[in-house]
Amino acid sequence: MGGNTNNVWLADDVDVDVHDFSHAAHRLLSETSDLPTDPTQVAVRPAELLPSWDEDWLMLAREQLRQLWMHALEASARRLLDAGMIPQAIDQLLVVVAEEPLRESAQALLIEAYLREGNMCEARRQLASFARQLWTVLRVRPSRDLCERVGGELNVERLR
Repeated sequence: MGGNTNNVWLADDVDVDVHDFSHAAHRLLSETSDLPTDPTQVAVRPAELLPSWDEDWLMLAREQLRQLWMHALEASARRLLDAGMIPQAIDQLLVVVAEEPLRESAQALLIEAYLREGNMCEARRQLASFARQLWTVLRVRPSRDLCERVGGELNVERLR
């Protein structure tokens, strides 16, 4: 070992949950992977990386895992939508929206899912809720493209 006491080594047969999660997420992000056989497994948020540690470098590593999880859920939901599995896609997207309500990519995909199932009311309700949150927190409106998907511009001030 050369006397370096700053390194920790794990035996090859030790499973590391972060590695397992990362591999599963990357499989979901791969366009060639199959649809998840159990989409509920994907929806489970990864455990916080080294929760009792308070190191600066961990903030970035934790955020990278959180972003990877949300990207994997969105990619999986998109493929579920494309396969006509709309309820399963909606379930996954609701998890992302609950984690990050201002994430427009997830909101847009959720609205698309409602539209694909022919549920304009749910699509408009979701857009209105998103618009209220965006306006309250950031004083911005949803993108014009997103508003046009459900029939035009929203008057955010009227939604309060």
